Amino acid sequence: MLAPAQYGPRVRALGLYLIAGQHLPYQRTARLLSDWLGAPLSTGTLAGFIEDAAEDLDAFLDLVHAS
Repeated sequence: MLAPAQYGPRVRALGLYLIAGQHLPYQRTARLLSDWLGAPLSTGTLAGFIEDAAEDLDAFLDLVHAS
């Protein structure tokens, strides 16, 4: 049985940057992170990073919309 993996904020930030900032596909981002950092992430994990980041923006967006 495998335990769930936890990735630090730098791996998460790099994944977000590659997908949202550089527009790399999820699969290429996962391969790059695995090859360069030895961090084998699934595309589902990367999708979770994106979802969590979007949710973290909710309070900021509420403030922007209220202005």
